[in-house]
Order: sequence, then structure tokens, then C-alpha cells
Amino acid sequence: MNSLKRIIFLVLFLVSLLSSLIPLAYFSYKVESKLKEESIADIKKEYLISIEFLRSSNILDISSLDSVLKKLSKLFSSRFTFIDEKGVVISDSYLDLSKIKYLDNHYNRPELIEARKSKYGVSIRYSDTIDTYFIYIASRQSIGPFKGYLRMARPYSQLQRVVQSIEQVAWFLICISFLLSLVISILFSRKISKRIYSLSLAAKDFSEGKRSKFVSDISEFSYLVQALNNMANNLSEKIELIESQKRELENVLNNIQEGVVVIDKHMNLVRSNKSFREMVKREEVEGKSFLEVVLNKSLQNKVEDILSKDCIEVVSFRTEMEKEFFEVKIIPFEFRRDKFYILVFYNISEILKLEKIKRDFFTNASHEMRTPLTSIKGYIETLLNNEDILKNRGKEILEVVKRNSEQMSNLLDDILQLSKLETEKEIIDMEPVDVHSLIDRLLQEFKVRIEAKKVKFKKEIAQNFPLVLANNKAIYHVLQNLIDNALKYGLETKGELKIVAEETPLEFKIGVIDDGPGIPPDEQKRIFERFYRGEKVEVKPKGSGLGLAICKHIINKLGGRIWLESPVKNNRGCAFWFTLPKRREEDKNGESKN
Repeated sequence: MNSLKRIIFLVLFLVSLLSSLIPLAYFSYKVESKLKEESIADIKKEYLISIEFLRSSNILDISSLDSVLKKLSKLFSSRFTFIDEKGVVISDSYLDLSKIKYLDNHYNRPELIEARKSKYGVSIRYSDTIDTYFIYIASRQSIGPFKGYLRMARPYSQLQRVVQSIEQVAWFLICISFLLSLVISILFSRKISKRIYSLSLAAKDFSEGKRSKFVSDISEFSYLVQALNNMANNLSEKIELIESQKRELENVLNNIQEGVVVIDKHMNLVRSNKSFREMVKREEVEGKSFLEVVLNKSLQNKVEDILSKDCIEVVSFRTEMEKEFFEVKIIPFEFRRDKFYILVFYNISEILKLEKIKRDFFTNASHEMRTPLTSIKGYIETLLNNEDILKNRGKEILEVVKRNSEQMSNLLDDILQLSKLETEKEIIDMEPVDVHSLIDRLLQEFKVRIEAKKVKFKKEIAQNFPLVLANNKAIYHVLQNLIDNALKYGLETKGELKIVAEETPLEFKIGVIDDGPGIPPDEQKRIFERFYRGEKVEVKPKGSGLGLAICKHIINKLGGRIWLESPVKNNRGCAFWFTLPKRREEDKNGESKN
């Protein structure tokens, strides 16, 4: 009886204590969260004011930017930092400009990572530089000539003191709750223990199939515990089995890449997998109408039409949703005499895109080869059918045939090179590349064409520009192609052609810039496709149409990036940029990594 009383006392005491502790802990947590939220809101207001102040200031260089940041720091008692797009700190209100270079790269700071995903990034963390906790807020900004992230930080110590005061009050209330729980538990445990003890004796009698007098032996209580435990164990095993099967089914369903959803005959959603929820951009879909979740009238009408026909076989159709193409399969089944339908969404956008690329490739390749073949065939027939022409102009015509055959040969060479770059895991030998020497060779190669168009050529590269660890032949091919394109498509007579090379902490950046008419925005996204040429180019120069596609694959093989910027200045001009990563000397003969 005493053991039972102690157990009851402990249970009641713990229940009473927890019922007091949990609300208090929750209250403390909510208050702290609210304070943090309000502090962040206040900082955000001041941050927005700071942005307006910076934009209205006459910022021309790093010194003026640093001066304004330090003024803002004094005004708002906060720390201001400006970081460029690559994470390099340009100015910090807590540090002199001479010490900025010793700061770590901030590219992977939590607030900057969040700012790249959304409009603002916020974090609360410890600063090694200042040796204290800060609330940070950051966003992408363009301030004068600088582009990057403006970050504001405020010490977290004031908020911590408020939270500590709240915690002291909470602990005082917890102590009061502890004493009250102790008194209440003692009073109730005595009364309840007698009833539970009597119940345990009754349970023993019922288990033996009789109703005898209650006995006071405490050991009899174990029969009730044993009976309840046996029942609980059996029930627990069955529940665990069901839960395990449910989890396995859920894991299988969520690991399916295709969107899967189960609807009933009334088009209400019964079950869905993760891929489907991501596809419709909804977290909670179960229990909702299919028409409510899938905001696509054409798809809704198609599914409704199929269900109205009470289909008994698998039905499939294609549909477009959110600029992607899907093949939808509807699989009917019955469960407990009710009819349900499984809808499987196969994303075929990439397949259709590859099919289109394949069609375009064969169409363009056939077109590019048909022209020289037709010319060769015509000239050969002329020579065969007219001996006078063969004697008098045979050599001239054969020269034309030779040029056309060379055009076909170059086209086939480009196709084979592109195919090799796309399919093979090529090992690229790295070597030190002298960019100055390489550009001088290219200038000599294009000298006649540059002088013929009276083009002004500029080379903007520092005299002490370092050697680049890359592949000399590959870089030469890329620049050769970009300069050739600029002369063929971009530059007008007496135009300007410029080659620029820059060094950043992580990579080298090289660009070919012209001041021609530029490339329209609607054509820029396709400029690196095979055989693509601008629709608005009046005269189509000769070429395979594969040059930029080959350039893209070469730069990717070297671990860099290539892109286009147009217009460059005064709504004119075109700039093709590519980067090459800085490598260690030991990577010299390693495999290129994309």
C-alpha cells in the first residue's frame, strides 16, 4: 500500500509540476521570440533608412563609402559593412580601411546566403571580429559604383539582459509551482491510492472468474499490471507493425520522382507524394478539391471528363502546367467498394526539349551541308557536259569546288569536336598560358581583317598579368572564335574591338568587347545553342554555327563560366566574358573538373 501511495504521489506531483512548468516555459519562449521579432523589425526600419541615406549620398569611391558607413554607425549605434558580390569586404564601420584586407571572405555568412535567396537575410550569431553576439540584416544593394551586400549589425547584449530578467521571474514562479504541486500531490495521493488498490484486487478476482473479498496484500496488484501490460504489449506490437508499414509506404511514395496523387470519385485529394506537392507548390493538399489544388483549367476539364466516363482501364494524356509538359496517367481502382483514381504526372519537358534539339540538329546540319553539296554537284555536271568550259575555266571551277568541300569538311570537324566535348570525359593537360603572348598571336592572325574594316583594337591587360594555368590551345580556340564572331557579326566599319583580362581572388576573367549593334535580349538565351544564329542578322556570314557551342563546352571543361552581356554602353555593344579558376601548380596535369 505504501509503495502504491508513493507511486501515486510521484505521478500526481510530476503531473502537477509539469502542468505548471510547461506553460511557464512556453510563456518564456514566446516572450523571448516576440522580443527578437520586435528587435529585428526595429533594426529593419533603421536599415531601410540607412539604405536611403546611402543612395542619397555622393559616394564615388571606397573612402566616401567608408566615411558614410561610419556616420551611420554613430547615428544608429550599429555596425555597417559593405561586401561585394564575391564575399570580399569593401568597407566596415568598426575597422579602418587598412585592416579590411585581413577579414575573412563573407560569401558564406548566413545572412548573405539568405539574402541571395530572398530580399533580406537575417541572422543572430557570434562575431569573432568584435567578440560579441550581433543581430545581422543584409540585402543586395547598388551604392554608387559599388554592387554587393549592405549589412547592418547590432549588439545582442541589451536583448539578452531583458531575456535574463524574464527567466529570473519564470524561475521564481517555478519554485512556487513546485511547492504547490508538492502539497496537492500529498493530499490527493492518499485518497486515490486506496481506490486504485481496491481496483487491483477486483481485477484479480475478475481474471480468476470470480468475485471474492478484497485482500490487502500489495503483491496482488501485480496481476492487474501484468494483465494491462500484456494487453498493451499486444496492442503496441500491432500498432508498431501498422506504423512501420505506413512509414515504408510513405517513404516509397515520397521517393518517387513523378508526382503521384490519389483522388476519389468526387475529385477530392486523398493522398499525395512530395513530388506532387512541390509540383503544385502546396504543402497541405489532402482533403481539398482537385480543382482547388491544381489551378489549370485544361487539366481539370480533362480529368473531369475521364472520370465522368467511369473508366476502368488506364488512361493517359499530355498536358502543360507551369511552362512544363507532363504525361498524365489515370489508374482506376476500388477500395472498400468505393472508387478511387491514381494520377501519375511524368515530367517530359526534358525529353521534348531533347527531341526538339535532335530535330533542329539534323535540320540545320542537313541545310548547312546541302548548300556546298549542291554547288559541287552543279559545277561537276557543268564540267562533264561542256568540254570548252573544262578547258578554259576548269581550274577556276575546281577552286570553287575545293572551297565548298573545305566548308563541308570544317562543318564535319566542328560537329565531331562538339560531339567529343559532349560525350567524352576528356583529360585536359594544364600548362602556364601567357595571355599577353596569346592575344598578340591572335592580333597577328586577324590583322588583315581588322585593317580592312578599319577597326580600332585595344588590349586592356595589366603588364604584370600572371600566367594562367589552363590549356593554351583551348584558350586560343575560344578567343579566336569570339574575335571572329565580333568581326563577322558585331563590328561595323571603324568600330572598336577590345580584349580585357582581369584578376579576382578566385578566378581570372577575360572578355571580348565590341561596340557594334549588340544582340537583342530575346535572342541572348539561345546564343550558345548549336547552329543558332541571330534572327535579325541581315547577312548570314559563312560558318558552321557551332563556334559558340564549342566555346561553351571548352570553358566548362576547364572549370570556368562563359556568358554574354549586351548592350554594353549607350544601348550598343556586345561583350562575351569567360572565367578560368585559379589552380595550384599540382593541378597541372589533373583532369579538368566542371
